[in-house]
Amino acid sequence: TFGPADVGLKEESPDDDRGHGFFGLNRVIRWAQPITYLDIHECDSFTMCIFCFPTSSVIPLHDHPGMTVFSKVLYGSMHVKAYDWVEPSCIKESQEPGCPQVRLARLAADKVLTAPCGTSILYPKTGGNLHCFTAVTPCAVLDVLAPPYREDLGRKCTYYVDYPYSAFAGKPYDLCHHTCYKGTTFLKVKVSVSQSEIIKLLKNHSTDSAGNGAQISNGKEEEYAWLAEIETPDDLYMRSGVYVGPSIRV
Repeated sequence: TFGPADVGLKEESPDDDRGHGFFGLNRVIRWAQPITYLDIHECDSFTMCIFCFPTSSVIPLHDHPGMTVFSKVLYGSMHVKAYDWVEPSCIKESQEPGCPQVRLARLAADKVLTAPCGTSILYPKTGGNLHCFTAVTPCAVLDVLAPPYREDLGRKCTYYVDYPYSAFAGKPYDLCHHTCYKGTTFLKVKVSVSQSEIIKLLKNHSTDSAGNGAQISNGKEEEYAWLAEIETPDDLYMRSGVYVGPSIRV
């Protein structure tokens, strides 16, 4: 097994953790502790790092464009909520000013991981490429990202907020554009939206990665969500720490 001692970490006691933000009992505001980032190794091929979370701290929903990521909880418990984009892309554009563009995603994971547990893997288009981490207890997670984030090569970290599938069934999204991409072409249909129409539209125009016309599964509404891109959250509180584990040779 692989644990915190193997990377120079000592498991934190919940009794020593003062919480984060206003997540304490009785909703009393408490001092926010930062998430600590430990850089183990970084090169053009991959990044290896550790995130140490105080209780209730959050890394908001974000993506990993074109990347494969291995994650392992080293100690404690962490809630993971993850999505994959529905393919072909389905984007809802409001005609009302100030309303965000939203894109349809399907829920890939919504669970708590408690150490010791297996390694989670996400891929560019499957496995929950967009995910959010919330610390249930003090916890740490080891991440290996390949290739690493690099904005000049199109691998920028983008943050999102998720909305229930039913959130935009009515105004101001009752008249909108549905854009469903199929290869290098797209369909744009101006319609009055119902919750069943989007699934029908997806089924009619879905393809697999080889373009063979595979159907997207008609799952329950709670398995889908609309994601809207946001700026980097102001309350993402993170600091750099010093890695004291064994050196990595590649």
